[in-house]
Amino acid sequence: DQKINIATAGTSAFALPTIGGETGCLLGDDFTIINATAADISIFAPGGVKIYASGTSATGTTGLIASLGTASTFYAATASLWGGVKGA
Repeated sequence: DQKINIATAGTSAFALPTIGGETGCLLGDDFTIINATAADISIFAPGGVKIYASGTSATGTTGLIASLGTASTFYAATASLWGGVKGA
């Protein structure tokens, strides 16, 4: 369980880690991202991996939008999918 607090002004995006491999996270690992910036941020997965959270999906660097003051939790479901619950 990793908790990442993003509080740096000007931060507009956060990349989830790769899944698997020698430097990636393990299947089932979870990351909670807390947006403590003054603006919305984009959360995305590298390498074309899909994110599916709270009925919304995204692939690529556009990602899912995390509103300011929210927490979102993502789980490494497969080598090509992050699932999760996006803060509202």
